[in-house]
Amino acid sequence: MKKGVLVLFAFLVFLQLTAQTEVGIRVGTNISKVSSRNGGGSGNATALLDIAIPVRIGITKGLFIMPELHFIQKGQKLNFTDIGGIESRGKYFTNYIELPILLGYGYGASDDFFTFYGAVGPFVGYAISSRVVSNIGSGDKVRQKIEFDNSYDGDLSKDRRIDAGLAAGAGIGLLAGPGKVTFDLRMNFDMLDARKFQNDTPNGYQGTFNFGFGIGVGYNFIIN
Repeated sequence: MKKGVLVLFAFLVFLQLTAQTEVGIRVGTNISKVSSRNGGGSGNATALLDIAIPVRIGITKGLFIMPELHFIQKGQKLNFTDIGGIESRGKYFTNYIELPILLGYGYGASDDFFTFYGAVGPFVGYAISSRVVSNIGSGDKVRQKIEFDNSYDGDLSKDRRIDAGLAAGAGIGLLAGPGKVTFDLRMNFDMLDARKFQNDTPNGYQGTFNFGFGIGVGYNFIIN
């Protein structure tokens, strides 16, 4: 136990001596699309919200690890036709709390006016709520909360609220005051199906996965 504490302390001191740490906030859009071959409404990509708190921890010159805390929406536009033949359109989305942990490499020192980075790594998230916002034939907008299916009862499947996959990104920073104004591009790919089955996956079932492309702007404070 004592050796483990000493190793952790030495690692933290190493980080302080070798590279800088940044903490910031980023606001952007997640242009999201759901990939599914299991039927349902036809869907197209839609712009949704992505708010993040990035923490960039330097490891060596140029190399860093960047855990981030996101509130991110994933979903798509949908077109419906009900049994009466009335067409409606809208969007379906799920709100997630998500934690990517990215390993990246950056160009430029902390006091340079211009810096650039690229990063990639896994993420894990948890679905907290789902919504449908639709415009029915009369033009009225309807907002509806969708309850999660948390039980295997009936069809022996339920919603998988844990989300995991791969994230990648690149961005630039412009020195301004005590930190940097940042501009980022992001991509995220789900690797877990949105449905979880009690037994084996049914024959012919293709799965449902989210894909997103994000654009964001933020500000990072340089800690050291």
